[in-house]
Amino acid sequence: DLGGCTGRVARHVATLRPAGKVTLADIHPAYVQWVAKHAAGKYQAVQTNAEPPLPLADRSLDLVSAYSVFSHIDHNDETWLADLRRVLKPNGVAYLTILDEASWEYTRTHEWFAQSMSRGGKNVSFLGALAAGGIPEEKYVVRTSDSEAYNCCVFLRRSYVERVWAKYFRDLRFEVGGHEYQTIVIARS
Repeated sequence: DLGGCTGRVARHVATLRPAGKVTLADIHPAYVQWVAKHAAGKYQAVQTNAEPPLPLADRSLDLVSAYSVFSHIDHNDETWLADLRRVLKPNGVAYLTILDEASWEYTRTHEWFAQSMSRGGKNVSFLGALAAGGIPEEKYVVRTSDSEAYNCCVFLRRSYVERVWAKYFRDLRFEVGGHEYQTIVIARS
């Protein structure tokens, strides 16, 4: 589980597959340390960086997931997709969430969400784009903070996902609203 925090997904998968090996990857050392201390033997955590590769062997996983990760990757999404493909076994499954056209419409119709994404109304260009209609570009980045990481929300048109993600995965399937206001993309290696 890429961006797995302390095991928000991994703990459930480990319960469902007690004989399997479950790994989460996170950029925050505190989460990795927490897993080592409190979840040892149930699932494991590995430290990642802002850039791939993951510290995992090629073709070592049956399933990769990333909840609310690609909705925050603004400049190296293809590098991450290639690396997730690298660690998946043949015919493995990728279960990833995105902000897409349905998410955009959710943002347009939920004032609290639009305000949180626009830095409390300070990102006027984003609010203008929302008011104008659909996602203005195939990949539209909204800066939400000035921090080094986790500083943006990225909206992807489905056409972008179908064109770009198909280089790395096959059988792309979209589950609109499958993860609250995010769409789930399920694909095979």
